[in-house]
Amino acid sequence: MQVVCLGHACYDQVKEGYHPGGTVTYASLLAKNLGAEVAVITSTGPDFLFQQLFSDAGIYWINLPSNHTTCFVNTPSAEGRKQKICGVASQISASSLSSFPTAEVLHLGPIANEIDPDVIHLFPNALIGLSIQGWLRNWDSDGNVFTQNMDWNHLKGIDLVFASEEDLAHDPKVIDEITKYVPSVILTRGAKGAIIFSNKQEILIPAYPVKERDATGAGDSFALSFLMHYYRSGDLITACQYAHCVASLVVEGQTIPKLPQPKDVALRLQQYKDYFNI
Repeated sequence: MQVVCLGHACYDQVKEGYHPGGTVTYASLLAKNLGAEVAVITSTGPDFLFQQLFSDAGIYWINLPSNHTTCFVNTPSAEGRKQKICGVASQISASSLSSFPTAEVLHLGPIANEIDPDVIHLFPNALIGLSIQGWLRNWDSDGNVFTQNMDWNHLKGIDLVFASEEDLAHDPKVIDEITKYVPSVILTRGAKGAIIFSNKQEILIPAYPVKERDATGAGDSFALSFLMHYYRSGDLITACQYAHCVASLVVEGQTIPKLPQPKDVALRLQQYKDYFNI
């Protein structure tokens, strides 16, 4: 399977220094683990510290040069995570790409509104999934991040949208807007599972219960594994069950650089079926 992950690879500033971040980071490394041929289309600056991760994994790397790499500072608070953006790399648009790989699955993973919707038209034959968070993200002059609605017309041509409850908490009517333009929307709810909105139906798919160690990257891993399974099966329900299994392993601690392997997912999928009597 040919998978292209598009969006900014970034780093998150923490007390210990810097951690690799960005939807494309988790998604591309997982896709490679799951057996796909993977390319990343991104933009980073000379300050990016983690390109070796992608090189070691055998991922094809297309980088649009930038003066800076996108960087976030995340601070826990009583109201939830507070986020500040302290650098943004270059915009990714159709005109900025002189060449690009073929994709059977295209995963759009914006984190800082960096993807121009015109890139969708470069991949007319691909299954296209969007992790929407980064298209709803904006920030003030001090870099303080907030969520806002977008031009929903930009969703035309996308097959599946992935969003968390946190992503859409600012406006309870957002799901209704998105479903006007996209055939299927998957709303993730952490331990409460996920809801598939498709064909005017709402289907709740439970998550596999695990003890959470770190949920970082779980949503990105969920979206990518869902897309890969759905491309093969055409079945939203089994794709969601499979994605829950992958995400549960990430939450338990199988994260960068040791994301889940096929054997891990196969075992967890059997555990999932046994637990829910499927």
